[in-house]
Amino acid sequence: MAINKRNILIVASSILVASGVGYIAYTKIRNKGEINKIHAALDGASGSYGSIEDFANVFAGNTYVNDMKTKYKNLIMLKDDYVTALRLSLYKAIQYWGTDEAKIKDVFNKLKDRVAIAQVAASYQKYYGENLLDALKGEMDVGTQEMRDLKDIIIRKYAFRVNK
Repeated sequence: MAINKRNILIVASSILVASGVGYIAYTKIRNKGEINKIHAALDGASGSYGSIEDFANVFAGNTYVNDMKTKYKNLIMLKDDYVTALRLSLYKAIQYWGTDEAKIKDVFNKLKDRVAIAQVAASYQKYYGENLLDALKGEMDVGTQEMRDLKDIIIRKYAFRVNK
């Protein structure tokens, strides 16, 4: 087989894809133990959340973020302008006529961990004077499928992420 630019590109692309998959698997394995500790601390039985209210500490915002920053010095945090953009998206989805549940889910899907949720919740509280969880519960009934979907989105999030 002759080595040409096409073959080199194929091999390089394969290596790049394999490294990315390997890194994702490594990150999930590395954080799994920490996630289980956080789950156990929240409810004593890893992953057995029953309602959106089980995440009230995350929606408390600054308290959750400060606690995590104390425990993990290299915690990954969102940039302020990104937090602001997400806060505004949530505000528009919640406050204007007709709640936009799809937009709310979209914002939560963009967040990679519960620390990011807490950052957005803290910003929401600061600028609008209302706890984000209370705002969501005011617009979406707790027993609805939309609220269960939101809870499921949050359950799948890492508790936090750290830089190496």
